[in-house]
Amino acid sequence: MMKNKSPDNRADQICHSMERLREELDEDVHQIKRRASSLTDWQYYIRNYPWLSIGGAALIGYLLVPRKLEIQSPDVETLEKLARKNRLVVKNQPRQQSSKSGLQSAASFLTGLVVKAAAAQLMHHLAGGFSSQGAGSVSSNSSGDSGSGGTGHAFNRILENGE
Repeated sequence: MMKNKSPDNRADQICHSMERLREELDEDVHQIKRRASSLTDWQYYIRNYPWLSIGGAALIGYLLVPRKLEIQSPDVETLEKLARKNRLVVKNQPRQQSSKSGLQSAASFLTGLVVKAAAAQLMHHLAGGFSSQGAGSVSSNSSGDSGSGGTGHAFNRILENGE
C-alpha cells in the first residue's frame, strides 16, 4: 500500500513544485520588465547619476560640435605653385568703396524715420477726425453720398481745414 501512496505523493510534490516555479517565474518576469523599463528611462539616470549625466552630455556635445576651421596662410611661392599646377588665374581687383558715406547713411536713416513719424501723425489725426465726425450728425454730408456714412465729408473737411 505504501507503493500506491508514494507515487501520488510524488506527483503532488511535483505539481506543487511546478506551481511554485511558475509563480517565481511570473515574479521574475515582472522584475525583469521593471528593470528594463528603468534602464531605458533617461530620467532614471539623471536622478540617480546626475554628475555622470552632465559629463556624458558634455562629451556628446563636444563630439557633435564641429572643430574650428583652421585657416592657413600659405606663402607666395606655395600659392604660385598651386596656381600654375591648377592653371588658376587670379585677378586682383580692388574692392569698391560704398557709394554712401557715413553722413549720407545717417541722413537717409533720419529721413525715413521722419517720414514714418509724419505718416503716423497723419493717421492719428485722420482717425481723430473720423471719430469726431461719427459723433456729429451724418445729415450734413455735402457730397450726397449716403453710403459712406459721412466719412468722405470728414476726410474732405480735414484736408480743407487742416484740422
